[in-house]
Amino acid sequence: MPKPLKVEFMDVNKDGLKDAVFTFPIKTAVAFTVPDVDTELYLWTKVGKKQLAGYDIVKIKK
Repeated sequence: MPKPLKVEFMDVNKDGLKDAVFTFPIKTAVAFTVPDVDTELYLWTKVGKKQLAGYDIVKIKK
C-alpha cells in the first residue's frame, strides 16, 4: 500500500469541517485509475494506537 507524501487538513467542500487531503506518489497510488473520474477510495490507517478506516468518492488528479 502506498504511503502518503503529505497530509493537509483544510475545508475542501466548504461545509465548515476540515477534510484530510492526502498526496500520494502518482505511480503507486493511481497507476490503474483514470484522471478526472470519480473513484472509490478506502483508507485504513493508524493514529497513535487507534486504528481508523474511511471511505469516500474522490476525483483523481494526475
